[in-house]
Amino acid sequence: MLTVYFLPVISAEFRLYIALVDDHLNEFSYDADIAGLGYSLRRDPDGLFLAAYGFNDKLHVLLAKLVYGMRHTIVKQERFNVIKDSLLRSLQNFKLNAPYDHAMHYTEYLLTTRQWRNEEKLEALQGLTVLK
Repeated sequence: MLTVYFLPVISAEFRLYIALVDDHLNEFSYDADIAGLGYSLRRDPDGLFLAAYGFNDKLHVLLAKLVYGMRHTIVKQERFNVIKDSLLRSLQNFKLNAPYDHAMHYTEYLLTTRQWRNEEKLEALQGLTVLK
């Protein structure tokens, strides 16, 4: 497994960025999955975590395509709107989760220095647009 850490800048925008990159790489990642390769791109307490995995001699090609795709993601307005709306609804619906989820969220918020409340995430996401 190859692991790459990026700079530790964590915010609500990262969730949107990760969803946009996943959407952009969807067609390519399907073919990689058929070949027995995969990747994970997620937010981590130390920054952005990218892992490429699988048992194939083309793993380095997958990692190169992933990093290139992360740097050169093409964001289409309609996909941006759909993904942003989905993330906003997810954050708004958090209040409907079980009390245990709320307790864990606020415990993490209190104990972690780079953590935001859902209200702050909603506020940050609502003002985002695609630059033309």
